[in-house]
Amino acid sequence: MSDYWKNNMEICGKFGCRIVRIDFIINNLPSENLYLVNMNLSVCFESSGACEVGPVNIFVNTLLHKKTCDFSSDFVVTGFSLEAMIQTYQLTEVTTLPSYFVQQVLNTASVSQYLLEQSCNRLTSPFGTTYDGWMKGCTTQSLTLEYIKPTETTCYTLPDCTGFQCCVDASVIGRSFLYKISVDACRYKLTVAIEGTQDKFYINGVFKMDYQIEELPIDGSFLLTVTLSVCLEANADCTVQRVVASSLKIDKPTCTSTGQFAIPGFSVTDWKASKGLGTFDELPEYAASLLMSDMKIAKYMKEPQCTIASPGWQSGGCPLNVDKPMLHDNVTCQVTSSCTGVKCCVYTEELNRNIDVHLLLNPCDQSLSLTIDYLEYNRSLFDFDFGSLQQFYMENVVRVDYMIYDLTNEFQYLVDMNISICYESSAPCELESMIFHSSVLYKKPCQWKTGFRDPNFSESGWRNEMNITSDAQLFPVDIARLTEALYVGPYQADTLCQGYNSPYTGAINGWKDECSASNLKDLPSDIMKCYIPATCSFIRCCHEVGLLGTPMETELEIDSCNFELSVRIEKLEFKVPFYDYQWGVVQSMDLFGLLTMENHGPTDPLTPNLLLQFMEDTNLAPFMQEEMCNKTGDLYNNQSWTQAASDGEEVIKIGKMIPRPCTLLIQSDYESPKITSAEMLHYINSEINLDISALIGYFQSTGINKFSASCRDEHSKDIFQDAFGEK
Repeated sequence: MSDYWKNNMEICGKFGCRIVRIDFIINNLPSENLYLVNMNLSVCFESSGACEVGPVNIFVNTLLHKKTCDFSSDFVVTGFSLEAMIQTYQLTEVTTLPSYFVQQVLNTASVSQYLLEQSCNRLTSPFGTTYDGWMKGCTTQSLTLEYIKPTETTCYTLPDCTGFQCCVDASVIGRSFLYKISVDACRYKLTVAIEGTQDKFYINGVFKMDYQIEELPIDGSFLLTVTLSVCLEANADCTVQRVVASSLKIDKPTCTSTGQFAIPGFSVTDWKASKGLGTFDELPEYAASLLMSDMKIAKYMKEPQCTIASPGWQSGGCPLNVDKPMLHDNVTCQVTSSCTGVKCCVYTEELNRNIDVHLLLNPCDQSLSLTIDYLEYNRSLFDFDFGSLQQFYMENVVRVDYMIYDLTNEFQYLVDMNISICYESSAPCELESMIFHSSVLYKKPCQWKTGFRDPNFSESGWRNEMNITSDAQLFPVDIARLTEALYVGPYQADTLCQGYNSPYTGAINGWKDECSASNLKDLPSDIMKCYIPATCSFIRCCHEVGLLGTPMETELEIDSCNFELSVRIEKLEFKVPFYDYQWGVVQSMDLFGLLTMENHGPTDPLTPNLLLQFMEDTNLAPFMQEEMCNKTGDLYNNQSWTQAASDGEEVIKIGKMIPRPCTLLIQSDYESPKITSAEMLHYINSEINLDISALIGYFQSTGINKFSASCRDEHSKDIFQDAFGEK
């Protein structure tokens, strides 16, 4: 609302009448949840003459925050019950509730103020009699709709195919209610309506719409699930509860920019003049809010705003070289760490605010994402019109013009991109800045290990193709051609690592170890040196790559503070959160087949210090004997089975002989056989003593080193009976 109201109020008393007049203008700024208010007050004796007092300004271009409304609350009347009201009004025998009573019910539930004057009708347009409960206003999409024919609900798909509206009968009170939901991807607008309200979930517990919207950006669609309810009992089931959509797939339309302002022929100069502002005046806060509202861009503005620490190009984490033109003084940008996207922050002087602009290409899932503050556009690249000029505009004010070429064979994108901010239909824009001009964005590999880009590549084949003999030294021009053939050039470091420079200076046996790591294997120090810092958080190595005659650097970092693992070869880097990493699995990463990093599972026993730590961490230490058993000692004699019994006893054969050093002991006191085994556990460099005894009464006693347990076990009874007989 932006109308002008003039209110007069007459006050009469002992000394006659005076007229108190209040004049006000209220502008509604819905996207900012504000009112812009101008208001003055006058006191007058004559209706047509000068006023005795005033006008006195109460509000002058004042922004007032709207009250925050809670439309997810339950009943405002505790224990509200239609049945209780029917009994109170003695209407239990009435077939049709009278209209005055229905109105009283709605008033008591505090929902009458939200209702339309006239109830919807399931039998009239846009609803009507259908075979499935749906009237089809959407004719350009084939929608899979819920069958709701025999219910109290009839629905109508909207002509623009963005959603639907439903008329729901609540027969118990003889009234119908209108529900609506619409997802407009082009206008970036979600509309939820129950009767006369917008953007609601629940209305005081009586009318409810529960919905879930899932976006499928690559598929270019939404999945919509909606349940409608009418509830007239606080402590009982709802009168109506109807699922009208269950994962209903709604395709996004193709959004096209009209190239027009929300106000046709708009001119910010004329707009300022209409508000009593000079052409070059800086807009005060209220005027900037009003301008954004009039231009229909307020709903997209992001808070907090992006920041511009300094103009120009900033580091965004992409290690590759990208051609970047000079930017406008009010623009700062960074190429993202993926190297196939850009994020910019643009300052507009007219609104005195910063605006976020992103263009992100993802070659792994073939998607494109564009954003201007909260305005977002996602689409698949599978059917994208490469090589044609594309536009992404925020109501013609903030403009992104771009063109993308997909250089498939070179594994690159070629991108042109401009950003403009405009407030005039027939005059130059406030700001125009070139972001990319025929700039090459390299597609980084989507997998850790890719192998050669040409799966049939071989050095000998390449040499034959270049007419270079197998033993000939490569000249710099040959190395440049080979680098191009291997596609490793863009990922080579700008400054090559050197094994004789920092941080490798002073390496011993190939290692510069500031972490005091133990059991480091000697490296071929003539071609490879590695460094571990005092923080023990990463390993960095410099390798000579004979094929190219140049060194390359690799690094593995474990960031325990950010719970992230990173693996790098030169400029090619992969990062993975700990919770996504497959621990204990052999992993490999390569630079297009030329240089490969692999991690290997442990094969050597733990060192004494690590063994002690392992015992403590696993809580095994209390159960370990001070002196380990020895399978080569007198008791076991390094044999699979040995006997320690009285003369004349025979070694009992128990099933298949297994290659474990075991001793059979016959304890004459109880005539109870006992098996003792010494197990060698390679990784922890320890031998574990295992005792199994068969006691009288078929109780089994088991011990591992200091730990023991006993139980009656019928299964053990059978085994020992077979082995030793009834005794």
